[in-house]
Amino acid sequence: MQKLASKLDKRQSALRRLQAAGTQGCLPTSQKTSSCKAKRFSESDLRDIVAEAKRIRSRYAGDLADCLIAAKRCGLRPTEWAGTRLITGGDPAVLVLRVPNAKFDNLRSHGPTRTLTFDSLPVSERQAIERWVARITRNAAEAPRLIKALSDRLYGITRTLWPRRKKQIALYSARHEFSALAKLRYSPAEVAALMGHASDVTATDHYGRYRSGTLPPEVEALRDRLPKPDPGETLRVRRKLSAKLDRLPGLREGPAAAHSGF
Repeated sequence: MQKLASKLDKRQSALRRLQAAGTQGCLPTSQKTSSCKAKRFSESDLRDIVAEAKRIRSRYAGDLADCLIAAKRCGLRPTEWAGTRLITGGDPAVLVLRVPNAKFDNLRSHGPTRTLTFDSLPVSERQAIERWVARITRNAAEAPRLIKALSDRLYGITRTLWPRRKKQIALYSARHEFSALAKLRYSPAEVAALMGHASDVTATDHYGRYRSGTLPPEVEALRDRLPKPDPGETLRVRRKLSAKLDRLPGLREGPAAAHSGF
């Protein structure tokens, strides 16, 4: 008992010293934290970013434009692009991507890969996705360096365009926007399948959403361009949220509740 009491006294004493020390001498905190990143990424913002990259004649202007278009339409994590493959051999009018799930384990993903199937993309957007996949997969060893360069370029451009914004667009903002759009069209399990989640509750808890009555006019058209989830992958998603909603009468009333997952 005396040894235990002595250990507790030492820990409490150490804790008091840490609390009294403050933050003087510590490294400054980074401004590139998740709390500073926007979860909304509009089409007008995308056009402004691409135009600014061209105006300053950035060597990454073309790559940045293709990357942002592809990220907004596909919802990938930046680190997943290097392992993504275009699936050929089927209908030439359909674009199919096989995406490696970056967080693949039994708790965080429904499987090692996910499948995105597009059948209503404009030609220009399909070509942008195809160019970006070809570019990022050309040399897998260089992919992290390219992603870092695009992230840094985007950081500079957004602060030039919108110096007063508290939350700026980052590469990951495209994934948040994709999730918000997907929730307007698909069930929670289908959204999870498209995003590579193990459970249908993850995107609802951690990703952005559109609130009823505030949808921009462009959203309806964008929603129709979303990829279709793979039925088999959807079945592998653990339906925690659906089970909760089933126990709460009234939350599934109306078409919006049936498709949005809220």
